[in-house]
Amino acid sequence: MTCFQAIDIEMAIWEPKPIFGKYSEGKSIALTLTPQKTYSAPLNLAVLLDHSGSMSLTEKNDVEHSLHKWAKMGLYNLCDHLKIGDHIDLWEFDSKARALGSVDFIAGEGEIARENYKALVSRFSPPDGGTEI
Repeated sequence: MTCFQAIDIEMAIWEPKPIFGKYSEGKSIALTLTPQKTYSAPLNLAVLLDHSGSMSLTEKNDVEHSLHKWAKMGLYNLCDHLKIGDHIDLWEFDSKARALGSVDFIAGEGEIARENYKALVSRFSPPDGGTEI
């Protein structure tokens, strides 16, 4: 696993106590899991993705996946969890911010909205420039 991969944890049995471990620099870390409430209210998100030059960084053993590519893959994966009533604005920035567009998930048009969302995610510019805003 590279340091850029997301970790999904699912637990059938949960007990609220800390889990101890060490991270890459050898320092100790404690993680306490707490149950999350489920909400049915629609999402109204504005996603701002950094596409400055530093986002082209990759893990030594994974030159195919830059930080930017991992972020885009996460946004593609978000599509599977969007529901009717959700609204998403996509933005990118380096030294300037640029709106890519918005998607509303409307009843009866879920698949169209998913395709529109994926098309917007594919429009993110490759890493370039700085972040002197």
